[in-house]
Amino acid sequence: MRPDMLLAALLLTLSVVVAHAEPTAQQDPDAKQPIDILADHLEARQKDGFSRYTGHVVVTQGSFRLQGDTLDVYFENGQISRAIAHGKPAHFRKKSPRDGRLITGHALTITYSLKPHKHLLLEGNAVVTQASGETIRGARLDYDLEQETLQAHGDRKQRVHLTIPPQQDTSAP
Repeated sequence: MRPDMLLAALLLTLSVVVAHAEPTAQQDPDAKQPIDILADHLEARQKDGFSRYTGHVVVTQGSFRLQGDTLDVYFENGQISRAIAHGKPAHFRKKSPRDGRLITGHALTITYSLKPHKHLLLEGNAVVTQASGETIRGARLDYDLEQETLQAHGDRKQRVHLTIPPQQDTSAP
């Protein structure tokens, strides 16, 4: 790999992995918002702590949005512990609590875990894109929403692929 590309990849990785301040649930304004789920159909099994939503499913909590064809929701002690969206593909978007930049992604399956901490697991042709245009692709991407860290994994069919767009020239002629 060319030294300039290696440096760019390292800088992007550091920008994703290292946050200037570690956001907490108290700092993330989305954590104080209600979770809303819209769908065409709901099947709930309260005694099992499970619900299945089907048809144009949309989950929102503040700036966080998760969309899919189906959504399986698991509850612990009356609270949502995780939600698994399936789609062709399923999508998410979220504003960073640190800098307000929009982060988007899609995959065949997106698992939104709230316990022990909030994170997204994207599986199957997974893609995460930052507002600045950096895109990370892989078979599996694990994005920690609280620490703003990302781990990318390839498999036999798909290697991890990072795209860094050129910097915009801000000087006027």
